[in-house]
Amino acid sequence: MVDSVEVSIRSALFDRLMLLPRPASVSIALPNVGDGNGRTFTNPDPQPGATWYRAAFIPAPTMAEHLEYTGCNHHYGMMQVDAVGYMGDGELRIARNAAAVVTHFRRGTRLFKNSFKIEITQAPYLRPLMFDEPWCFIPVDVPYVCYATSFPFQYLVPQPFHGGQ
Repeated sequence: MVDSVEVSIRSALFDRLMLLPRPASVSIALPNVGDGNGRTFTNPDPQPGATWYRAAFIPAPTMAEHLEYTGCNHHYGMMQVDAVGYMGDGELRIARNAAAVVTHFRRGTRLFKNSFKIEITQAPYLRPLMFDEPWCFIPVDVPYVCYATSFPFQYLVPQPFHGGQ
């Protein structure tokens, strides 16, 4: 079964994030995803030098290109990736991890999933450092857009008229 556009967008973005070059000790927490062994993600022990990433998916309202029902829909939104580090280690280590996300999802990146094309149309950007003891983090917003028809392709092909006079 092919996933819908909404699921395909999430899947493509999370798949790309998992390819982020990083040391083996730096893990990525995806929403509601375990480690494959029946365990859910747990934060690293809060200690100096500990860093990790946390992802969230933030869809925006879908916009229609035309008034007709068979037109193209614009699926906008962003994936937010928090570069998380131990409070007290300084901001630069976390900023370097956040900058790696910006580079990995640079403007112009195109992702493909289930015949949908997801584009990073704006440069990802960093938000201010935030605190959540014993951690602090820099959110990175990765804006995307995906264009998809309102109906599956077979509904767009003219059908012969059977009936009438």
